[in-house]
Amino acid sequence: VLGLANSASDSADAQHFLLSLLDDPRLRRDALRSLRPAARNPEVEKALLVWWDKAPLPADRRPELAQQLLLDLKANTDAEAESRKKALADAAGPRPKTAAEWGKFLAGRGDPAEGERVFFHPAGPRCAACHQVDGRGGKVGPDLTTIGAALNHDRLIESILDPSKEIAPAFVTWNVTTRDGKVHTGVIVDEGPNSTVTLADAQGKLETLTRQDIEERTASKKSLMPDSLPDQMTPQEFRDLMAYLSERK
Repeated sequence: VLGLANSASDSADAQHFLLSLLDDPRLRRDALRSLRPAARNPEVEKALLVWWDKAPLPADRRPELAQQLLLDLKANTDAEAESRKKALADAAGPRPKTAAEWGKFLAGRGDPAEGERVFFHPAGPRCAACHQVDGRGGKVGPDLTTIGAALNHDRLIESILDPSKEIAPAFVTWNVTTRDGKVHTGVIVDEGPNSTVTLADAQGKLETLTRQDIEERTASKKSLMPDSLPDQMTPQEFRDLMAYLSERK
């Protein structure tokens, strides 16, 4: 189900299959997550809203599923989506906003197995685009295989809510200006012996520049990790992700 997110945006078969999984209580959260890249498709949007209106959803599951549906429709600005977002937000309930509110919410119990899927999901916060766990993932940011031993729960929360507060020297973001006036931003992952500099951006994509084309490079005080990462997850996904990272020791 996770893997289908990679083809959901342009494969009608993947879309139809993921939509069919919404009837399975065990898989509907993962299916909704994988449908995020496809929800701009009017047919997918319509199918999601019809499902929400008709599905017999348990009352205790509705807030999380409404949060999932809001993330699916986040980029949709058509009249139907906009008219439904208010009702979905009411069903979802309030999200934590401040660091204190997040800290209180994230003190609750999460599911590490669910958090692992959030970590590696291509349509979630995309942690694995930059970070590795047990050899899986990107090498742009720190390896998180034993992050639970290195940081306590509060420090883990802070590292996600305020990623620019403390940046290790090896993971400083650089703004590199080339002779054509373009500014390239990323973490320097390699300075090759063949006079090249390779940058990795927030999506984990690599770009190699030649030193002779570089006019200037300056260190940024902002982390490559976006401040808005919690906005790319439901609150429960954030809680599950914290449970997964906390047990990495």
